[in-house]
Amino acid sequence: MPGQGGNDLFSSEVLADIFSEVSELIARNVVPEISGEDFALAASLALGRDLNKEEKRRLVALCGLSAEWADDELAFKFTHLAIAEQFLARQNARLPLDQAVSLLFSVPISPLCAQLILSMWKSQGRGQPTELVMELQHKVSAAYASDAHLPGASLSLGALWAKVHGVGEGPRTERCISVENLELSGSGQVTLVDARVQNLTVLPGIELLLVSGHVERLDLSRSGAGPLLGDSYKHVRELLMHNELAVGRPSIKRALGLADEQSADDSDNHRCRTVQHAFPGHLRRGTRRLRPLECAGDRDRHAAHLPGGGRCDQAGNWPREDTPCRLRRPAPAASIRR
Repeated sequence: MPGQGGNDLFSSEVLADIFSEVSELIARNVVPEISGEDFALAASLALGRDLNKEEKRRLVALCGLSAEWADDELAFKFTHLAIAEQFLARQNARLPLDQAVSLLFSVPISPLCAQLILSMWKSQGRGQPTELVMELQHKVSAAYASDAHLPGASLSLGALWAKVHGVGEGPRTERCISVENLELSGSGQVTLVDARVQNLTVLPGIELLLVSGHVERLDLSRSGAGPLLGDSYKHVRELLMHNELAVGRPSIKRALGLADEQSADDSDNHRCRTVQHAFPGHLRRGTRRLRPLECAGDRDRHAAHLPGGGRCDQAGNWPREDTPCRLRRPAPAASIRR
């Protein structure tokens, strides 16, 4: 950008640095615009020195920003959110590692910004930002260990982890991430601890273990039920299979082909209560076994109407039958022959 003397006041690289500082300042303050004074401060940080009068005057004409009157002073903002995302990603890529981690810890980034960070790291010959993700993970885990509530940090970690480790080979574990859409592909076991995911898709080759946390919808339509390990289903609200959408734990267990142990226990308890009601006084409290009847003949006669001949197993459970059995009361004591 030329000045009055025809010399360039700001090179394209310096302009990009200024915009990067401005994007960080806007993101940290969670505002859509900043004052002219704050914009001049961001420019000074990018240049490493104070601005002269001509440089301050020319700031208003910088491309990518609009100047508007607000509260009797100029306010600066990016004309489009995508421009702000671009420069915020650039700011993260140009900062030293510790400062980049601090920025991501304080400012939640979008999936678009995470993708841009990944691209910029690669264009700089730095490969995957795995070290950035690892350091951010340590910082977020330490904060959660002290019961700090940091949704912004979890969002940044989730967005960046999804781009870096969502596709990969071998086992990988992540903690305390929050992400709207996560697709896992490649191979190996993926373990998510205290994760909050809106939509999670598992592709063939991946095994998934959920430890606490919550997944709103888990899509196994392309991988089948096999990849879901342990009791991961307990942390899922909706499960999408090839031809079924299961909502709630009972439906999810049925869709996965898991036995409903609680329902079986409830059925046994119901049968025990039915028998106890039909034979008052002949069942001990707290047990499902019959008291010995006074007459062996009567015992056999009444037991013939009970499931399994009136015999319980060693655990005291009545044998199950698909059809209900008829239960008869024992004959009055006066009719029993001695």
